Amino acid sequence: MQDAQRLVQQGLDALNRGALDEAEQRFEWLRMLYPRAATPYIGLGLVALKRKEYALAEARLFEAARYEPHLVEIWQAFAMLYAEQRNWRRLRWALENWRLLDPRNPQVIRALIPVYRRLNEQGKAQELEKLLCQSTVPTPSIQTPSPTEARERLAAKLVQQARYHEAAAQFGALQQLQPGEPRHPFNRAICLLHLKRYDEAIKLLQHARSLGMPRDKTARLLAYAYLEANRHADALPEVQYLYQRNPKDAEYARAYGILLIQQNHPQQAIEPLRLWATRQPNEPTAHYLLGVAYALAGRAKDALEPLAKAVQLAPRSILIRYHYALVLTQAEKPDAARQQLEQILNTKDAPETPMYPEIARALLALLRQVKDWNACEQWLNRFERAKPDEPAWKQERALNLFLQERYADLRAYLERVVPAIRHAPTRTALWGLWVESYLREGKSDAAIETAKRALPDGEPLLNLARHFARQGQHPRAIDLLRQLEHARLTPAQQREVELRLATLLQKNGQSAEAIQRLRRAIQSRPHDIELRVALALALTNANAPDAPDAWRAVLRLNPKHAEAQIALALLQVQQNQPKALDALWNALPALLKAIHQSQLELVQQLQRTGGMIDLFWLMEVGEPSNRLNQRLEQAINTLWQRSATPAQQRHTLQRLEKLLQQHPYSNSLMEFLVQKHLQANRPADALAVIETVLKQYPTNASLYYRKGQILQQAGKAKEAREAYLQSLRLDPRHPQARKALDALPPITQ
Repeated sequence: MQDAQRLVQQGLDALNRGALDEAEQRFEWLRMLYPRAATPYIGLGLVALKRKEYALAEARLFEAARYEPHLVEIWQAFAMLYAEQRNWRRLRWALENWRLLDPRNPQVIRALIPVYRRLNEQGKAQELEKLLCQSTVPTPSIQTPSPTEARERLAAKLVQQARYHEAAAQFGALQQLQPGEPRHPFNRAICLLHLKRYDEAIKLLQHARSLGMPRDKTARLLAYAYLEANRHADALPEVQYLYQRNPKDAEYARAYGILLIQQNHPQQAIEPLRLWATRQPNEPTAHYLLGVAYALAGRAKDALEPLAKAVQLAPRSILIRYHYALVLTQAEKPDAARQQLEQILNTKDAPETPMYPEIARALLALLRQVKDWNACEQWLNRFERAKPDEPAWKQERALNLFLQERYADLRAYLERVVPAIRHAPTRTALWGLWVESYLREGKSDAAIETAKRALPDGEPLLNLARHFARQGQHPRAIDLLRQLEHARLTPAQQREVELRLATLLQKNGQSAEAIQRLRRAIQSRPHDIELRVALALALTNANAPDAPDAWRAVLRLNPKHAEAQIALALLQVQQNQPKALDALWNALPALLKAIHQSQLELVQQLQRTGGMIDLFWLMEVGEPSNRLNQRLEQAINTLWQRSATPAQQRHTLQRLEKLLQQHPYSNSLMEFLVQKHLQANRPADALAVIETVLKQYPTNASLYYRKGQILQQAGKAKEAREAYLQSLRLDPRHPQARKALDALPPITQ
């Protein structure tokens, strides 16, 4: 909200100074943030009015009136527009609407009198003159379709006078008198929307719908209330309903498409945004957001055409041109992307835009890809002249030296600039480059001393500890992590230090100290579930008698914690407690779901980081999916070991196969079933297991490779060849399938 107010004030200030381009830019940004608010359209209309673009100004003001027609400022702007055009009939219409909202304002009455005289409506002009002389201006009477009860008439009159607090109270009283009437909560909700009490309005609209108010009447208001309350996920079903009911309405298509992008559904957003762009071909935002949806859906080449159209319609929009350049980079067109970025940065107003450092860094990154270091240096010098106080330029210059492997020059530069930098993130990044330069040269001791110089900033030392842990130098990593106890770290980094240190201490044979440190950390943060899980894992690995209590503590914080459920059940089975096997079976579905969810989160993290991920966190601390898979294998093996007779084993396999049908994404469960069937010389049953998973994942090349292995073991070389070929069709680079196919005997005629 503060950002919106600042943009409005900056836009108005620029408008008063006559800086129309700057004002238009501020109001465009505001429209991106709040596409359903009237204020940005009013501002854009005033900018167009200043430029004498009357048709565009009128269109912008009509947009504002469509969203918030109760704002007096809209009709004031209309009056200014039509007065400048000397369009008396439309001026009368604007002033009358203004007077309807503000009936006691003498300014609008004085403005109406000469307009009536020009239109030869002398009677109306004389009536208004009498009202001015009497110094009393009564509220215009508006016929209301309310019943004849006095309270409803009073509530309707209060609404007409914009006295929404009192009107809401009257509708509340009516709601108590007639609790089954849906109109009263509906009307009260409208009053609360005017008062910006969105959560209360949402409850009333939902209540009105439950009393029989049609969804067609409540959906638009509910969507508006949800959006204003920043509850975009709740607004999505309402906007989707409106879009489906009005599939050719550009307004609903726009709202639905924007919401889908916000909720990370870019592929679904393409269709409504394409409709919006088709219905309003001259609206640059429509083409811009369509291109953004394509880009977020991984279709960079499809995004180029709508973004190019948006640039053509709004050539002065830095935001649109910048994203167009980013998509050109994704589409492997670096020369065109570089041209766009350079054109943006060459504009006169570019250094004043808040996005200037971000755009500059994008250009520098592009130049580094092609190793054009001279151009990098020239642009950096230019950026420093344009904004000499921006600390990012020092970081970019240091990064250039680092990427050119000029480590000595880099350290000399950092010795000169780091002490003067007060911007904490930039200083941390520079210390990190300094430390990494020593590591690249194999000077570990110098890297440690440099990281210690950065204290109390602990991030360089933490990164160094990660490095040594990846290299398997656990004692050295432990020593560095211990030195971070009093460093300046974020809460997330502090938790990471405690978890890493506990894990390394256990690997180093110091489990007692690890448990002690975790207990001490939990005393200060008793509700931190990650610390609780780490303690329970350490106690379980140490075979401590209080390990079950530690897992129960985790379940008290989160009763649905899958790993805690399965770990506690396994401990109970080891202790031969009654009904422990039933608890283990009951915990398996939740564990399978948790494994699938952690795998999805890992994929998303890889997508966000472009494949870069902290390998220490995956291999040493224990990536959640791997750790949960180990729990799953332990649980399955325990259930199998407890199946003593052949009948019990068949029953166990049947239950596990049923679980696989419900959760076909578990590779560990699938492989266990395949192995047991093959050991019992049942290749047909093993193939049935593979087919169960293939129904859910028909494009998985590894599944066809595994199918080929089973068929080859069963002596079916022809079918095995076809399975290997299908694996290679899906993944031509699958090395195991290629080797297996080459190892098959040649086909004989």
